[in-house]
Amino acid sequence: MSVSTFALTPSSALLPAAPHSTLAPVTPSLPLSTSPLPSSFSSSSLLHSIEEKSLHARRSGALQTIPTRCQLIKDTNAPSDERGKPLLFPVRIKTEGGVYNKPDVLSDNLRKRDPFVPPYEEDLFVEWDFSVGPAHSPRSKHVLVLNKYNVLPNHALIVTTDFQPQTDPLNERDFEVFWRSVDNVRGFGFYNCGANAGPSQPHKHMQVVPLPLEDGTELPLLRVLDEQTSRHADHGAPFTLPQFPFNHAVCRLPKHLCEADSQMIGRDLAEMYRRLLAAIHKSTGENEQELQTNGHHNVLLSPRWMLVVPRTREGMDGLSGNGLVFAGVFFTKDQQLCNKLADIGPINFLTRITS
Repeated sequence: MSVSTFALTPSSALLPAAPHSTLAPVTPSLPLSTSPLPSSFSSSSLLHSIEEKSLHARRSGALQTIPTRCQLIKDTNAPSDERGKPLLFPVRIKTEGGVYNKPDVLSDNLRKRDPFVPPYEEDLFVEWDFSVGPAHSPRSKHVLVLNKYNVLPNHALIVTTDFQPQTDPLNERDFEVFWRSVDNVRGFGFYNCGANAGPSQPHKHMQVVPLPLEDGTELPLLRVLDEQTSRHADHGAPFTLPQFPFNHAVCRLPKHLCEADSQMIGRDLAEMYRRLLAAIHKSTGENEQELQTNGHHNVLLSPRWMLVVPRTREGMDGLSGNGLVFAGVFFTKDQQLCNKLADIGPINFLTRITS
């Protein structure tokens, strides 16, 4: 493997999220909202709302960006892109200092509080479930909030308003708001289902990242997915990519989703999700019922495709990862772990945590 390094500073706010503690907010320390917040959301303004709220939250101190530097790893086992160029995998390495001061061990009182139920921290709150119309309508089942301990810029979380376990698969209502969010921010989303998939909170939450990243960092496996799925003619049917040696199933999304109402989107995506899980069952021999109820897996979603990857382990040799590693971006706590990942190879790491 070969590596190159460049630095990112906390003040740039252009940093992607860290492996464990940064993918979901923890107990807020600033004033909380005790009543429903007004929503002025329209689909065209979601990205702007996230950007404006992120700017405000950085200034107030509510958003505590993790300081990192980025090292690029070239993996000789990785596929090349359409231009024949080798893929470079960005590894975010946590640095000292900055605003990050999340305690390693929470007190018993903090442990008992679920950070994903109301009241929400006002400076991190973005929107109620916008897929159902008026703010906080009777059908609202989700809320959109900023990731408090973020590294990826404008990283947002879609959280169920009542407690649902992170071991539950996604349902139709989840997919309604998940796809609308991903489509409107022109990015991608991911869901970490089950302990092996790398979730940081037991309360069900999906995650959304706008693209392109403001610092210009490419997410290499997303590029392969975009290139390869665009060539696949059969919309909604599961298939695998020869460029990905790890266990997975992917499908191209039909174009009609852009015009469909939310309930139809949720229904269609939930059905494609079930097909992808069934395809994984056939290829791995895993118990199909187990996989479709509480099996460990990651879901990646873009406006054009859906990817499902089974997880047999959360990590290995001190390295770990959630759904973001299947976009091609990794996080390590120190340089030593980054070097270990370079020795193992990112693609080999993905293969070993899925088989």
